[in-house]
Amino acid sequence: MIHYIDGIKYKLVHDAEFKTRIKLHADVDSEYILLRTNGWMLVRAGYCWDGPSGPMADTQDLMYPSLGHDALYELLRKELIPAPLRRLADLSMIDWSKETNVQAVRRAYTLAGLSLVGAAAADPKNKRKVLTAPDAN
Repeated sequence: MIHYIDGIKYKLVHDAEFKTRIKLHADVDSEYILLRTNGWMLVRAGYCWDGPSGPMADTQDLMYPSLGHDALYELLRKELIPAPLRRLADLSMIDWSKETNVQAVRRAYTLAGLSLVGAAAADPKNKRKVLTAPDAN
């Protein structure tokens, strides 16, 4: 029997750094994500994510922003950072999208989509489930 998580597309090969809008009183350090009090986040090699979500295509200009955003949302789902910081996570993604030259209309569309459906994706009830194969039933 194996145990696995569905919905993963990409695996980070080298560490990646991000300047977020989130400032904390203490560092948050999980297996693959380090978020420092000054807002800098390190996503460690080996981290897996699903790329841009919803109707957004997995284009090169959105890969870096989607990685950082998925990492922040993972911290939200794990309740390692407070839920009210979700908006700052979304705005950080828009900042990174500017850095990677995502067109303004796509950035606006992304932020609007996150405002509508982001709460569910950041909700601790929606942690990725571990599946088994063959099915235990």
